[in-house]
Amino acid sequence: MKSRAAVLLLALSITSGCAAHRVPTFDQSPANGMSRPLDDSPQFERGDAHPVVDGVGWVLGVPEKIALWDRRASNHQVSADTELKLSEYMAANGMGSTKVRINQYAPGDEWRRLAANKSVGAGWRYTFGAVRTLGYTILPGRVFSGLVGGDSYNPYTDSIYVYSDIPALAVEQGAHAKNVRWRDNPGTYASIYSLPILTLYPEQAAKEEVYAHVAQNGTYDEQVAARDALYPQFGSEIGGQTGLFVPGSTIVFSLAGAGVGHAVNAMSPAPEVGMEPFAQAAAKYEQSTELADAPEKTTWPSDFAEGIAPPAAASGEVRQANAVETPSSDATILR
Repeated sequence: MKSRAAVLLLALSITSGCAAHRVPTFDQSPANGMSRPLDDSPQFERGDAHPVVDGVGWVLGVPEKIALWDRRASNHQVSADTELKLSEYMAANGMGSTKVRINQYAPGDEWRRLAANKSVGAGWRYTFGAVRTLGYTILPGRVFSGLVGGDSYNPYTDSIYVYSDIPALAVEQGAHAKNVRWRDNPGTYASIYSLPILTLYPEQAAKEEVYAHVAQNGTYDEQVAARDALYPQFGSEIGGQTGLFVPGSTIVFSLAGAGVGHAVNAMSPAPEVGMEPFAQAAAKYEQSTELADAPEKTTWPSDFAEGIAPPAAASGEVRQANAVETPSSDATILR
């Protein structure tokens, strides 16, 4: 009993870190970002409607629905709005090569993408990547998303799988893709942080990325909705990792962790009511100036009144946010 209490306290402390913003910073170096797709197919693809298959998937997704307390989790009916939110995030981050499969099962295409994704070294693709893609093949998320994997990102095929009609969960997968794609050694990073316990670090970082994105571009209700979905999800992920040390208890610990996440969310300060997203507020101050109409006009230091210093010149490089494709080949086995 004491050991279980200790585990729950550990989950609470880690989950609280999500609210405190103690997370790894995304490496946004453009060294390995890819701007062109791996093939000529559409970037977003939807699976055909299969009422029986999707009905089974909905039922198997009940544990996730309970954990998040949201019937849209693994409901296999992804709305156009959820797709739009994800596409806007990806467009803003120059992620043109990442495939998005919305409630789709396409193992053949995924194996082809595994072979074609040269941004990840062959050593990682044909070991960790092959295992990951095999799991997608024999336990398709189209049916088992509520039990295994769920909405997720496969770094070895550069593909996002979406089965829930919850925008924050979809955008989170885009954040995972962004985090991996901008690494100097994406295969090494993805493989190391897919290991037990270590996987919690990129999970937390991706959620913080979603909070920041929604705070800048979303409404107040969307900010609250993102927290309502991601806090319990992170708690569930912590519980699931904890359950690895107690065989047969993964679901129990996952649900317990989700409960802790709900509690932490309820106790955490919410955004101020009526607070505008940063991007909307900043737009009000985008006004033309005299210098914009007369760019040749320059104010020299001597023109400033005594005691008033001229504005400091901007310095340093501006890092490009968009991905830049760089040549790579299988000659680099592990990276």
